[in-house]
Amino acid sequence: MAENSPYRVLLVEDHAQYRRTLHGILQARFPEITIIQAEEGSGVIRKVEEHQPGMIFMDIRLPGISGLELTKMIKKDHPDIVIAVLTNMDTPEYEEAAYHSGADYFLSKQTTDPADIEDLVESVLGRPEQQ
Repeated sequence: MAENSPYRVLLVEDHAQYRRTLHGILQARFPEITIIQAEEGSGVIRKVEEHQPGMIFMDIRLPGISGLELTKMIKKDHPDIVIAVLTNMDTPEYEEAAYHSGADYFLSKQTTDPADIEDLVESVLGRPEQQ
């Protein structure tokens, strides 16, 4: 198993445009971070095992398996990976379900701006030492 690198972020998002936007935000601010992507739930566990990300942005509604179920599965075996649920389903019920599933953060796609995402990543992962 690969050593857990905090400078790897996994984006689990089925909407290609939003995934590209999120990737662009992260790549521009954190060029040193490796960004892995998944567009459906079926390959997420394999990508977690293979890449050992330090942080995951998880959509709730995904083809195959829900982001909440994936969050439970990932947290069971990898409790140190920080999972931020980032969703359009911004209701107290979904927020409660996300935290009950083990999510560390719950963010709304409608109200979370790029600076919020950048600040969260920096607070969770920090910055690698410049060589």
